[in-house]
Amino acid sequence: MKKLSPRTLGIALIVSLAINLFVVGAIVVGFLFHWPGHHAHSGQPFPHWAAKRSLDSDARRRVKEIWRTARPGLRERVRAIRKARREVRQQLRADPLDLKALEAAYGDLSKRKLAAQETMQEVLTKISGTLNAEQRREYFNRRFRHRYRRRPRRE
Repeated sequence: MKKLSPRTLGIALIVSLAINLFVVGAIVVGFLFHWPGHHAHSGQPFPHWAAKRSLDSDARRRVKEIWRTARPGLRERVRAIRKARREVRQQLRADPLDLKALEAAYGDLSKRKLAAQETMQEVLTKISGTLNAEQRREYFNRRFRHRYRRRPRRE
């Protein structure tokens, strides 16, 4: 068996490292930015603006009030997620890489995402409590009908 020269081994190592970094980078970017997947729950926000159009004026007013009171908390949670994502990116770019700090940044990001999800679930639960069965069906069906459009068509 022929031995490889140090130069050939060095080139192979660099190529292997480049491929690995590309794959890991693609996975990390996918997690950080939530690129849409192949299913309905792909990280897309709930389109309140589309859903409320299916309600009568009284129900629309109640839902609007719930969103109005919840919006500051949701915004704060989203800001916290963005800050945690920046920290993860900063740790990933750090030289030398501090694995404990990176793990802590990922843990913080996970906690902040969970807090935002819990807040959103609370809001949607409150909304569900104010609507009758038909209104709930129409309101929450909008989530799936207008997934790929910015705004629904006027009827």
